[in-house]
Amino acid sequence: MRWSLGTARVAATLEKKITASDRATWVQGTVEDWLLEGHKIAQQIASGDLPSGPTPDLEQSSEDASVPAVEIQLEKAGVRLASILNGGLR
Repeated sequence: MRWSLGTARVAATLEKKITASDRATWVQGTVEDWLLEGHKIAQQIASGDLPSGPTPDLEQSSEDASVPAVEIQLEKAGVRLASILNGGLR
């Protein structure tokens, strides 16, 4: 996905990918569960293939490889926030 499209277009593109099954699955659990899930994914992306020792220079390919995970996490965040807000309106 091209992030330079603008936030509204990025959001619309991500929203189109979300299925009813995704929504049902992603709202399961607690906010703490979601936090821990996101933290685990961030750790895997940020340090999965990094060598030990001094801070390495990250290449563009490393950043590009994280884009699919970032997109899914944004989709989940939108679904989960909507669920919380809709629950508060009832």
